[in-house]
Amino acid sequence: MRRNITKKVILQFIPLIIGALLVSSIVANIAIKVFLEKKVMEDLTNEAAIIRNVITTEIGNEKNIDREKFKDVIMRSHKLDKVGLDSRLEVITKTANNVVVSQSKDSQFNSQMLTELTNRIQKGKESFIIENDKDDFKYYITVLPINKLINNNRKVRYWVILYTTTKEVSNLTNTILRINILIMIIIGFISIVIGVFFARSLTKPIIKLKNRANRISKRDFDSIEMINTGDEIEELSESLEHMVNELKNYDESQKRFLQNASHELKTPLTSISGYAEGLKDGVFDNTEEALDTIIDESLRLKKLVEQIIFLSKLETTHEFFEMKVVDLKELIGDAVKKVYGLSAKKSVNVKLDIEDRVNIYADEDKLIQGFINILSNCIRHAESNIDIAVRQEQELCHIIISDDGEGFSKEDLEHLFDRFYKGANGSTGLGMTITKSIINKHGGQIRVSNNENGGAKFIVTFKTI
Repeated sequence: MRRNITKKVILQFIPLIIGALLVSSIVANIAIKVFLEKKVMEDLTNEAAIIRNVITTEIGNEKNIDREKFKDVIMRSHKLDKVGLDSRLEVITKTANNVVVSQSKDSQFNSQMLTELTNRIQKGKESFIIENDKDDFKYYITVLPINKLINNNRKVRYWVILYTTTKEVSNLTNTILRINILIMIIIGFISIVIGVFFARSLTKPIIKLKNRANRISKRDFDSIEMINTGDEIEELSESLEHMVNELKNYDESQKRFLQNASHELKTPLTSISGYAEGLKDGVFDNTEEALDTIIDESLRLKKLVEQIIFLSKLETTHEFFEMKVVDLKELIGDAVKKVYGLSAKKSVNVKLDIEDRVNIYADEDKLIQGFINILSNCIRHAESNIDIAVRQEQELCHIIISDDGEGFSKEDLEHLFDRFYKGANGSTGLGMTITKSIINKHGGQIRVSNNENGGAKFIVTFKTI
């Protein structure tokens, strides 16, 4: 079962949208996570600076500091300005035995973490990340060192630890991710709707073209389907309409051809039939004359049928031509020889002016036939001379055939190559049609005009090799 273009476009469009959204979501999630981690460390550093300022202001000048007052100042300072995520605060101290312990009853730091904290502090680091194997969380930590004399002038090293866990970051990241997913679902839905409209706008003119093609197949050449899309589809529509005009003209020419062919065939058949019936009924006293007429009309009919068949093959069968490299001088010379009898009978001199060898790619026999038709036409109308000249122009050669007859009438110039058009002294009306078809099949052109001093002029142009 065939799928229409709309479905194909949508089915290709949806995976593209989904893929783009997934990639965007993954990239956005990673970027947000990196940003939040950086932001957490900045917030902890800022909060540590606030605590440092409070401690310096309230107890920085005191020689002996009560432990409870110290804790109270720290806890109050922790509540002064909460920056970013929810952070926690602990105070750790190094005892006389150089053991680091936490002052908080609900400390999140086990002995292993405190040892790692000590190592990081000793290396002079104030912001870092450590892991807790117990709950599989990472801790973002900022350390604030405080040195004071407390209780009986005994030296103690204190550190204020600000920290938050990856749980906080993960919760925020997940919240943002859910919001992103919701936004992407909405964007995806809108994209699909837009894709449907886009597919329909794309397929609508194509469906019109399909319907137009179906009507053309039924020989409906008159109904025009205008498409104004401003793109290649409009160009396709214009090409289709151009093809329709060509088909219409060809169809009309075929009808005229059949009408003319039937008329031309009917004339000799009627004559043959009439003379045959007259002979049967004994109407003619001179039977020889009647038989000669029947023979002449039969030959005329035979020639007409052969030319119709020859023209049909020219126009429909490409394999009908056997192309090879030929010398134009020899080819035209052979054509002149073949019409010598007709030219001698009419006392017409054919002058050939070709000096250099000119090679073209052609079917020699058929092209000779084309030049014979042209020369025969000139001989019928010439007074005494026919001139043939070849002129080369870059990759082109022009064969100019002129006679000194009466030239073409205006009607002749318009219809000379039409099928069954017969000018003065014409025979079947197919000779020049066949000639033009032969020349066109060789990639050439033929033009006709009148000479300035009178007489007809044929100009045949080919590409040289």
